[in-house]
Amino acid sequence: MSSVASKGQVERTRNQQADHPVLLAVSADDRSTHCPDYPDYPDDVIHGDGDNINVIPAHYAGGMADLCEAQDDLEAYLALRVQAGESLWGLYPPRVETRAAHKTWVAAGRPAIA
Repeated sequence: MSSVASKGQVERTRNQQADHPVLLAVSADDRSTHCPDYPDYPDDVIHGDGDNINVIPAHYAGGMADLCEAQDDLEAYLALRVQAGESLWGLYPPRVETRAAHKTWVAAGRPAIA
């Protein structure tokens, strides 16, 4: 289940890995939220999907977004290599050599991988 809670709404989901319910409540004034057992404050970023809900403190949000985009880009590159016939074993988790190959691929303009 994946959706966005809005004003005055309570969103329930299930953490599939830990198999326990997670509750996210957004206040009617849309200015505060409450995740039981986890502190959250105004301007924090809350991201949820079918696996979990993450509360990211506002002062970390920009850096986290950059890290997440970089990781998504690396994983997309790895997926292209696997689609081209390489084994995921040895590619993931990425080693220093794999990260260097990714940087080279990006610098070369992201050519097709065959």
